[in-house]
Amino acid sequence: MQYVPVGDLNHSTFVDKANSKFRLHINETQTMELVLNEVGELHTTRWQEYFSIVFLAPDSPILPQRIYKMEHDQIGIFELFLTPIAKDEDGVRYEAVFNHVIKKRQSQTQ
Repeated sequence: MQYVPVGDLNHSTFVDKANSKFRLHINETQTMELVLNEVGELHTTRWQEYFSIVFLAPDSPILPQRIYKMEHDQIGIFELFLTPIAKDEDGVRYEAVFNHVIKKRQSQTQ
C-alpha cells in the first residue's frame, strides 16, 4: 500500500469515502476500525482552504489526541492528528482538521 503525505490529502480525497472503513494503528501490533462518519463542507478564503472529517469508532478504548497512522484501501497509508470530540451510544467520534495554504497563482505574483 502506498504512503500518502498529509499535504496531499484534500477535501476530494475524502468526500466520496463517507461511510467507508479506515484502519487506525493504535500501536505496532493493535489496529482499530473506524468509519468515516462525516466530511465537513470545504471552506475557502483568499489564503486557505479548510475542512474537517469525523470518524466513528468503538466506544472502547477512548484514544488520546495525537498523530495516528491510518490506512484506507483506496487512499493508502497516511498519518492524521485525531482528537476525540464526542462519545454517545454509537461510539466515540474523532475529528481531523485540514487547513491548506493556497499557493499564489503566477498572475498574482507578477
